Amino acid sequence: MTFFQRSFGRIRQWMRTPTLVALIVWLSIGTVVVVSAQSELETPSPAHGRMQVVSQGMTNRPALRSAWRIVKRVLPIRAEARPSDRLEGAAGFLLAYDGPIFITDQDTKQRFRLAPGEAQFVPIGANQTWASLGNGPITAYSLELAVRDSIDEAGTDEVVYNSGSFGMMEGDYDLDLLRTVQPHNERSTIDGSEFPVLIFVTQGQIDVQSDSKTERLLSGQAGAFEGDVRVRTASNNDAIFLAAVVGASVGGGRTSARPTATPEPTAQPTVEPTEEPTVEPTQTATEAPTAEATEETAQTTSGTPSQSRDGTDASGAVNDVVSGQATPTQEPTVEPSQSPTEAPTEEATEELAPKPTFESRTGSSQIRLDLRLCPAGMTPESFDPEECRRAEGGFSLALVTPFGEELRLRHANRHNDHFVRWSQLKSGVYVLEVRAFPDGYESYSLDGFVCCTLDNGFRIRLGRGESVIGTIYFFPPE
Repeated sequence: MTFFQRSFGRIRQWMRTPTLVALIVWLSIGTVVVVSAQSELETPSPAHGRMQVVSQGMTNRPALRSAWRIVKRVLPIRAEARPSDRLEGAAGFLLAYDGPIFITDQDTKQRFRLAPGEAQFVPIGANQTWASLGNGPITAYSLELAVRDSIDEAGTDEVVYNSGSFGMMEGDYDLDLLRTVQPHNERSTIDGSEFPVLIFVTQGQIDVQSDSKTERLLSGQAGAFEGDVRVRTASNNDAIFLAAVVGASVGGGRTSARPTATPEPTAQPTVEPTEEPTVEPTQTATEAPTAEATEETAQTTSGTPSQSRDGTDASGAVNDVVSGQATPTQEPTVEPSQSPTEAPTEEATEELAPKPTFESRTGSSQIRLDLRLCPAGMTPESFDPEECRRAEGGFSLALVTPFGEELRLRHANRHNDHFVRWSQLKSGVYVLEVRAFPDGYESYSLDGFVCCTLDNGFRIRLGRGESVIGTIYFFPPE
C-alpha cells in the first residue's frame, strides 16, 4: 500500500469541490514544510545515561563522498606554534590528550584552553593556532568528518584511523561529540542515525555491537558503526571512549523540502518527495507482494541477500516514495495485482551484477518500479490507476546515487518494458529522474505525485536493507 493510499484513502469522499481541493493543497504544502523543519530541529540530544555532549557544532558536508578519520597530532609549545588552515577541508573536534592546549582563532581572535579529555569543535576552513601549554610538545587527536578522496593526507601528522565512505546530501549538519566514563561490565547505547557513528577509545577496553558487526576496541583504537550502537566495558577498570555523531540537518540536507508549482511538461520532468511524511518501515506496513514483483522474482535465479522469495525485502520493510506536491483529490493508487496484467514477456532481461565499480552497489537495499500507461483524458491530478495498463518500453530512467553516480537501465539488476529493479544499493538519499517518455505521452506521476522540484527528480530516502516500491504512471496530452 502506498503512502497516498494510507494518508488519503479514508477521506477521499470528502474532496469533491474545487474550493476544498485548493484549500487542502495549500494547507498540505505548508504542513510539509513545517513538519519537516520541526522533525529535524527538535531532534533530542544523542546523549543517554552516563554519556555527555562535550562539544558540538554545525557544518556543511565536506563532500558528497565523506568519511570519518582520526589524526594523531603533535602540538609544539606556544613560542613555536604557527597559525594554519586546520583539518584540511574537514570539520570535527580537537581532543586534548596528554596535556593542555591553547587555541587561538585567527579570524575571530577568540582564545580557548582545553584540559586533557576536553574537546573543541573546529569548523571547515578554520584558521587557528594550536599550541602546548606545557614545557614541551604534547599529543592531541582530531576526530574529523573529512573528504573521502583525501582521507590519508595529514601532512607531518599521522592518520590512525579512517572509515569507509558514505554519501551526504548538501545541507548543514549537527555534529556532536559524546564522552563516557563507563565502569566494568556497564552498558550504554547510542541511537542510530543516517550516518555511521565514530567510536574512539582513550582508556580501557570496550565491546561494540551494531546492526552489522561486533568488535572489541582497545585503548587507542577506533571504529565506525552503523545503526544503533551498544557499548559494554570489557576491561576490569573504567573505560573512557568518545563517540562522534552526525545529527539533525538544519537549513538543507534532509529538511530542504521546497515545493514548487507544477511546470510545463519537459524532456526531464522532476519531482521532489518530502521525506518527513514517509512512514518508517515496519513489519506491519508491508502489503502482500504485487503481481509484478512475484513474477519478477520467480524468474530471477539470484537476488540481493536481503530479498525474500516473494520479491519484497526480507525484513518486510517498505519505504514509500512521496512528494511535497501531493494532490489529495486523486484516487488512491491500486496495487498492480488489482489491475489486469499479463505474464512478463520473454524479452525480460536478467542482467549480471553491474561490471562498473559503483560505490553505491555494495549494500543490501533495493528500489523497484512498475511503469504504466494511462488512457486519454486522465491527468496526474485526477486518474484511476485501475484503467492504466503496463508500459511497453520507450521510457528512460536514471537513478543518481548519494555518491554522485548515475545508474541507468543498463545498470539495473532486472528490467523489461514495464519493470525496473536496482538492487545491492547502499543506504542514503537517491534521486530518481525520468529522462524520456514513451511515444504519445508527455507527463507522469509517481504514486500520485507530480513533478517538478529544484532537485531535478524524486528524492528517495533508502534505509539499509529496505525495499522502496513505487509505480510511475505516464499520461498522454490533454
